[in-house]
Amino acid sequence: MIKNCKSFGKKLLIGILLATSLVIGCAEDNPQQHVVVDEPVEIDPSHVGMIMGQVFSSKIENNQVVYEPYKWSYGDLSLGAYVWIVEEEPTLNPEFGTATTSDGVYSIDYIPAGTYTIEALRNSGDRYYSEVPKDSKSVTVIKQETVTVPDLKLIVHPVLKGKIEDGGTPFADKEIDLYGGMSSAFVKLHSTTTSSDGSYAFERSKQDEVGIMEKFSLKSSEAIIMFMDTDTEEIFISHHYDIREKDAYVSEYK
Repeated sequence: MIKNCKSFGKKLLIGILLATSLVIGCAEDNPQQHVVVDEPVEIDPSHVGMIMGQVFSSKIENNQVVYEPYKWSYGDLSLGAYVWIVEEEPTLNPEFGTATTSDGVYSIDYIPAGTYTIEALRNSGDRYYSEVPKDSKSVTVIKQETVTVPDLKLIVHPVLKGKIEDGGTPFADKEIDLYGGMSSAFVKLHSTTTSSDGSYAFERSKQDEVGIMEKFSLKSSEAIIMFMDTDTEEIFISHHYDIREKDAYVSEYK
């Protein structure tokens, strides 16, 4: 981009430059041209460091949320997560980011010493969206050292979990169903059997998020189940990727 300034002559010779972006400007009290070339900033190799770590994804096992090394599959294709350095006021050029290996491991080298936010996403395209699975940690990069980042954990699908009690005792080893929908139009989504302590956990799949499914309820063939914090059978849950803990109780037997 070229700006005309009063101290310039009436005519400027414009040359065609390939593969280089020039920004030319000037001030009235300084007639010299100021040229900025858009290219990577030179970094002193003695003032850089490296980070490494691992990304995990959530799953439900025995009514508990557990984590395993991140691996996302699409058909026969397995893809890793994306890890990058988030900057509110970008100073790194180019952007520092990388994909994880098949077991969720990653490393990023040649980072200028300083404190950064390291964020994990399902893929690089998720950087442009707000309501997506993500996790971040703050890390200080030390020159000429390798720093291990605390584990990054992605809630791949929203989780609804809690415990159900029956008059103060666990509603144990009972089959319950998760229903979802809007108003009275509820459909059965998933089933599980409560654990010995009355705990349950459901992982809402991608199919559950289609449409406007925002109200959920727990059903049992034996009893009416109410949520403790609302004393109602239905609860409202938004589509954020997180873990919602909702304890419940048996209101009465059918």
